[in-house]
Amino acid sequence: MDPIFIANIVALLFSFFVVGAILGAVFSKPETRKTLLTETARRLRVLMFGWEFPPFNSGGLGVACHGLVRALSGKNLDITFVMPKRLPDAVPYAKMVSAEIEKITGSSVSYSV
Repeated sequence: MDPIFIANIVALLFSFFVVGAILGAVFSKPETRKTLLTETARRLRVLMFGWEFPPFNSGGLGVACHGLVRALSGKNLDITFVMPKRLPDAVPYAKMVSAEIEKITGSSVSYSV
């Protein structure tokens, strides 16, 4: 199998895992959500990976990623979406990052699951 294809599948599965964890926290019982938001005292941050995003999509993944980013942005979350190639900032509610240009290091950004 093509290594790039495998890397894309792994990135997609990881992003679904992270989104699932965030959605579980956001849509949990009100008392649990209140405790979670009180303890963090800052906006939760979501790091997503994908290889397409509207208006530059060739299939359903771009539509699905756009829907997830849009829905999560309404939940007071900071969203960073990493793409393989540079794209213009297509949406005002998420930071678009190019993996080919920007190096993401532990000191420049911190995310936790």
